[in-house]
Amino acid sequence: MTQAMAWGSDAAFARFFETYFNRLLRYLLVISRSDEDAARDALQDTMTRVAKHVRRFDDEQAFWDWLVVLARSAARDAGRKQTRYRKLLSCFFQNSETGAGPAPEIPHSEDRMNEALEAALGSLPEQDRVLIEQKYFLGASVREIARSDS
Repeated sequence: MTQAMAWGSDAAFARFFETYFNRLLRYLLVISRSDEDAARDALQDTMTRVAKHVRRFDDEQAFWDWLVVLARSAARDAGRKQTRYRKLLSCFFQNSETGAGPAPEIPHSEDRMNEALEAALGSLPEQDRVLIEQKYFLGASVREIARSDS
């Protein structure tokens, strides 16, 4: 099966998916402490890595060991990404210029996150807020923003 996958066989990939999808998902649920969203994200990344790097394996155990390494790496990478994201948000919410004290609790739901971001944007000087809105909401490049300010 792995040789056929390495050659690009759709049938081999379908058989791989059928055989290993649920097994990998269960493994990732264990290492993500039953966080289904994290496990599914890591599984998607694992499947992408398999498609990019598949090679021939002589036995199923060697193939499974390789899959576990890929899955564990994908889960660890996702965890690191989440940690960096939380640190970024923590810095974003800190308002050291006004001495407002410690950062508020980082929101967990998307609605609360949007509310917090809107409040933070509202607290910025208008010129800074407009620049951020142009770059991140309207998708303007830095060059376009610089041209519009001159």
